[in-house]
Amino acid sequence: MATMEMAILNLLMPRHLQQPMLMVSTWITSFYSHWNDNNDDLWGAADALVIPTPPASKDLRDLMVFMRKQIHFLCYQKKAYLLNSIRKFAKDDMDIEF
Repeated sequence: MATMEMAILNLLMPRHLQQPMLMVSTWITSFYSHWNDNNDDLWGAADALVIPTPPASKDLRDLMVFMRKQIHFLCYQKKAYLLNSIRKFAKDDMDIEF
């Protein structure tokens, strides 16, 4: 991340949220790099990956759908609002729509 972006991040984002956002950004970058580098061998040449999150009950509650240039979360509105803060990192770091 560029120095100017880090300075803006430090000013605008509460300190307790800065580290988790950087961790998510790093994870997204690493995940997509691995997927792109090993798509045929390890990922079955998949164009999209769907990852369910473990629910507290037997109902399927949340899904993460990773596509080449998009990430979709199928979840309740409250969780979607919380995930909204990741949007800028996905767009800036990986050119991925969230």
